[in-house]
Amino acid sequence: MSRGIRKYYKYHYREQLDFRYRLYLLSKEKDLFKRVTIAQNLMYRVFECGMGVLSSPELEKPFLDLAKTLPVFTGVQYSPNSFLHVMTQSYTTGGHTRVVERWVNNSPTEQKHSIVLLDQEEEPIPNKLREAVHEHNGELFIFDEKLLVERALKLRELAMNYEYIVLHIHMYDPTAIVAFGTDNFTRPIIFFNHADHAYWCGASIIDMLADLRDNDIAKTRRGIENVFTLRIPFEPNPKILAYPKSKEQSRLDLGLPLDKKMILTVGGAHKYRPFAGCKFCELVSEAISSLDNVVCYGIGPTPDVGGWNNYGNKFIAIGTVDYGERYFDYLNACDVYINSIPISGGTAMLDALQFRKPVLSFSLFNDKLGDIIKGVETTFDSQQFIYQLQLILSSDIKAQELAERQYNDVMKYHGVGWKSNLEEMLKLVPKKHRVQNYKKKLNTTIDDLSVMISLWNNSLSNRTWS
Repeated sequence: MSRGIRKYYKYHYREQLDFRYRLYLLSKEKDLFKRVTIAQNLMYRVFECGMGVLSSPELEKPFLDLAKTLPVFTGVQYSPNSFLHVMTQSYTTGGHTRVVERWVNNSPTEQKHSIVLLDQEEEPIPNKLREAVHEHNGELFIFDEKLLVERALKLRELAMNYEYIVLHIHMYDPTAIVAFGTDNFTRPIIFFNHADHAYWCGASIIDMLADLRDNDIAKTRRGIENVFTLRIPFEPNPKILAYPKSKEQSRLDLGLPLDKKMILTVGGAHKYRPFAGCKFCELVSEAISSLDNVVCYGIGPTPDVGGWNNYGNKFIAIGTVDYGERYFDYLNACDVYINSIPISGGTAMLDALQFRKPVLSFSLFNDKLGDIIKGVETTFDSQQFIYQLQLILSSDIKAQELAERQYNDVMKYHGVGWKSNLEEMLKLVPKKHRVQNYKKKLNTTIDDLSVMISLWNNSLSNRTWS
């Protein structure tokens, strides 16, 4: 346990005790709809606060009880080789939506892929998501039902038309539990584990968990038996592989200096929030402080997060950039890409590798989740990370060798390998859906990761403790 993290543990023990008490009160509530409301509020709280809870059958039970009260649409024939991807929301930025786009685009042409957005609200829908569905014989469905029961019933009816259901839902969205929480709904449910580090709901309805990386957390901390390591799909972008601009032209178009070594990092601003004494800018600054010709740009970070405005012209926070030419120009312009710190990212690393940029990744955790991009090894020692960064910045040959090796490995595991993984996983998916029954007590260990989740969600920094 690191010294900087240790002081937060008492908050989590306190939160976990309070959570257990609230679960006890939930079990005593007789009214089903009151239990559903209480459980939904608790789901969001446990996601925000961490407290070592990654899965909770007690929180899912009210939604399973509700699911059994709704009608089931029988006699509906599904289209063979058809997939319905279920998302709570899609986004123009970030890796969550990119995964769905790439899953669809990497699928065989004989398959049909549709997407349903359960609660899109005013969030714009990316054109690439629309195009992916259109090119794979599918449809894009946008729900506007505000009531949980109405939304779940509509999802259940729609899903009967597909052979496989793939969930990419928000961590605290119980709609799918209500829709598929009965054995009378027969289509198998695949859950893509995009938030493998945090609490999420839905374990009770999963027939196959498609995991991001190699570890046993799903079995030990969530009680899920059918787990397959699918990984994040990698779809080489023809626009990137045949990018029409040179590095120098991209820099000129962006107004960037031509005589500097350029570091780039991409991620949501929250991924750079300082944690237990770890700051992205502080760590990178230690490596480049003696180098006058190096500047670091951040897409996503804002000047007020993580001290980006405290380092003069060495660190420049750009803010949000849409997934398009300007974003590609920054990737093309840089010399090295660094994964977000302290919260790591995923899909942006794949974009950087397509431009043949060397990628570095650092993590605070000694108890590894595993490398989210297989082929990009995570460094757990800060001095080793600093040495690697200095070596790459000082040698173009070393930088290019690393980039080529990483790209080839990623193609092996996330490109061609991902497609073969998907084929193998589908062979193992049960033919008929069934609601899962937790048969053992789940591990609710409070650890460094639990603390980090809560700080990531800002639950401790805005709270006063007595």
